[in-house]
Formats: sequence, C-alpha cells, structure tokens
Amino acid sequence: MTKAKLYILVTMLVMLAFPSCAIIEINGLGNDYNDLTESQKALVRPLERFEDAQPGLVYKLTMPMLKEELEKQPKAIVRVFNPACRGNACKPLYVRYFTNELVGLPRKTKERDVPEELVGQFYFFEDGRLRKVTDEL
Repeated sequence: MTKAKLYILVTMLVMLAFPSCAIIEINGLGNDYNDLTESQKALVRPLERFEDAQPGLVYKLTMPMLKEELEKQPKAIVRVFNPACRGNACKPLYVRYFTNELVGLPRKTKERDVPEELVGQFYFFEDGRLRKVTDEL
C-alpha cells in the first residue's frame, strides 16, 4: 500500500469556539507528518485538554477524545476534508474509518452502505448527538 497523501483536519466550531485545528492520527496507515517542514512540524502538538488549545496550532487527538469533547459542548461542528483533493473519490480508507466512527457506524462500514443522510463534510452535533450531516453550511 502506498503512503496516502492526506491531512485530516477536523475543525471544531463550538460556542466560544477554539480557533484551532486537529489532525486525527490513525495508527498503521500514516499521516504524512514526516513530509512537513520543520516549521510546520513545530505547529503540531498532541492535545492534552481542549481548554488549552491555542489559535494557529494543529492538534493531534483521538476519536475518544473528540467524542468526549462533543458531549461537553451544547453545539459543535466537525468538518472533515482533505486540502489536496475535493470530492468523495479522494477519500482513502482511513478517512472512511474516521467518519464511520464519528457518526456511530461500525468502523469498517463500506461507503456504499452508509446512508445518504450521513454523507457530507460538515457534521453538526448538539450535546454530543449527531443532528445533521451536509456538504454546505
């Protein structure tokens, strides 16, 4: 399997939002961190607590951390995108696994088996519950 060129950025927009981004690291499939310049690498940090997030930095976090934070927020938006490509045809396997987990489907659910109402790049949550998925704000 060739190394996929993908950066998964998850932007959480919440009431009193954190103007930061997050990279979801999925072990075993790579995340292209080594392709970054040293100055870019300096911006990537592990996320300890959402309260400590700072503007202009990129944070690595896990799905359990994200889901726990979504439950704490009255309203939140998660955006999943690949800055190097547009459309579903560009989504490699580990993006599918991420979005499946985000919406509560079994991790390995095939794209063709995902209900249409769960397909999009913006995931709207209220009190940790998924309310809507869409490609437009």
